[in-house]
Amino acid sequence: MIAVVMAGGRGSRLGGAEKAMLDICGSPLIERVIKPLSNHKIIIAVSPNAPNTIRWCMKHELDTVMTSGDDYSLDLGVLMRIIRKPFLVMPVDLPFIYEAVLKFEERAMHLDASIITLLVHRNGGEEPIGISLIKGEGTDWINIVMDESIELMDIDYPSDLERAINKCKSDWKREK
Repeated sequence: MIAVVMAGGRGSRLGGAEKAMLDICGSPLIERVIKPLSNHKIIIAVSPNAPNTIRWCMKHELDTVMTSGDDYSLDLGVLMRIIRKPFLVMPVDLPFIYEAVLKFEERAMHLDASIITLLVHRNGGEEPIGISLIKGEGTDWINIVMDESIELMDIDYPSDLERAINKCKSDWKREK
């Protein structure tokens, strides 16, 4: 299956930082996100907002597709028109995603809908974090809800980045 990693945003909530290139636990965030996708054909959705990400992808011989980087939903709409289905959509800002994405994908493949999206139950509500399985051309939609966990922690704000770095430090101390 194809996995498209969305890595072309402006990073505006992080002061314009190129999220894919943020160092988390000693490696760029993009590397941490593509690792659990090793059994997929990976395509990185980049934009002019992410020149260092584009260079990194070229160095690692990853396929890329250029998007506007202006709006996640609009970019996803373009990808839905040009990429063969089914394909998994992953945001680049999930530093600890491993088993959760595989569990989501397995559950989603058995559902009868064109679009299946992962919502995370947190703060008394359900929030999308950017993971979807696009199975068809229709607009019929199903959500899968998972409880908040460290695997589903996304980095949107400086406080999220600090929390991820602190997790790395605490994991490192436990290993010693």
